[in-house]
Amino acid sequence: MARMRGVVLKWAAALLLASLNCVNARCPGFGQSCSGHGNCTTDNVCQCDHEWNIEPDCSTKKCAKSESWSSRATGYNVGHSLAECGNRGTCDRDAGTCVCDAGFTGQACERLACPNDCSGKGECLTMYRAGRDLGPDTPAGFKPGGDGIGPIYKGWDDFSLMGCACDWGYTGSDCSLRMCPKGDDPLTENQYYRMINVTTNATAVSANLNGTFEVTFDGHSFEFPANASKWTASDCEASWESLDNVHDVRCTRTPLTNDWGAVWTVEFVSWPSNPAQNNYFNHQGNPPLSSFTCDTTSARAMKFGKIVGNASCYFGDVQNSNIREYKDCSGRGICSTASGSCSCYSGFTGSNCETAATPLSTQTNADVLLLHAKSSDYSGNALHVKTSRSANAAFNLLYAESNGADTFTLKGSGDVVMAKGGLTITSGGQTITAGGR
Repeated sequence: MARMRGVVLKWAAALLLASLNCVNARCPGFGQSCSGHGNCTTDNVCQCDHEWNIEPDCSTKKCAKSESWSSRATGYNVGHSLAECGNRGTCDRDAGTCVCDAGFTGQACERLACPNDCSGKGECLTMYRAGRDLGPDTPAGFKPGGDGIGPIYKGWDDFSLMGCACDWGYTGSDCSLRMCPKGDDPLTENQYYRMINVTTNATAVSANLNGTFEVTFDGHSFEFPANASKWTASDCEASWESLDNVHDVRCTRTPLTNDWGAVWTVEFVSWPSNPAQNNYFNHQGNPPLSSFTCDTTSARAMKFGKIVGNASCYFGDVQNSNIREYKDCSGRGICSTASGSCSCYSGFTGSNCETAATPLSTQTNADVLLLHAKSSDYSGNALHVKTSRSANAAFNLLYAESNGADTFTLKGSGDVVMAKGGLTITSGGQTITAGGR
């Protein structure tokens, strides 16, 4: 009996010791087992949740990873391995968030921040978005046309490198610079207007064009009917002039082709004084052909009510050399990018300095206008008056008046009318070769 009692006591002691060991055994952690971010195994080891498996007690959290801005190459032309905070920030382990270095942003510091947040005058875009949304729809003159989507950039930095797309009228890397009024240099001569043509046709035999095309010129767009009979030369002018970056155009249209296509010639007579341009879209009066694209996705070639082919819309050059300028302050003033205004050189005026002004003298005996050819062997015309209209008495080449009274007129026909005074010849004589009486 005593022996039996001893065995029972030994078993009881063993069970008590085992239970005490179980009570004292625990996993590491602050405040609670595994810091509340994992499970304690029977081996008293924490099995941490995925984002917390850095320290044995699950007390620190991982941060998001991105392709590192710099890393050791792991093979030929292979680099930019994944790294916490992109190697351009420090991980806050308590919150699991990246504290990015200056100039970097994003959950994993994966993007370059736009300078000065584009000064509140633009949109910060990735290279991917800038190409897709603002890039050229097609190469210059591409046939049959575009799809409305720019080139897709897929480099490692497609969503990392950022840039500002400025609002209209602003430019600079951070959109802090204002654009000034622009115009044609008033002193340059014998120049031409920029001219292009637009050609539309169906790609299937005996088909007709239906639907609409969409033209985009430097970020500004309009739609027009694919059926050329529904878009006259006047309609063409109205459509182009509806764009904020175009002021005045002249359009002509060829006779319709059998597929209801045509060729329009577009002559850009003038651009707006206040340019609807920015850091991505701007030109100096001679925009390249790549600035013009035509989206054909909403047009089609039809036959007997069925789609039988594609519609084609593309641009070509007509006049692209010796073009009238479209310069800041017309090239006759200084642009203040702080105010967006011109300070015109002496002798020029207007918001864009496009008007040549002859200053009036305040002296009572001074020349108001003096044309002085200073070369001793000068042989040109000191004053050349020219018209495109043929000789006609309906207009005057020169007209003079004194205090509201006619004094002298040189008519477009060549006739001279002297309303006041007479003719005095002091030397050289008078010769009348024809028409005398």
